[in-house]
Amino acid sequence: TYLWFDEKGKKTRVAAPQYIDYVMTFTQRTVSDETIFPTKY
Repeated sequence: TYLWFDEKGKKTRVAAPQYIDYVMTFTQRTVSDETIFPTKY
């Protein structure tokens, strides 16, 4: 099992497939955030 910390800081033990889903969702949300990666000048 893996540990995942949600946005509120809550620690959760999850299986590998769920962990990968969380990582991919977090990554997509972060990359799509205009305040972090602006696409306009």
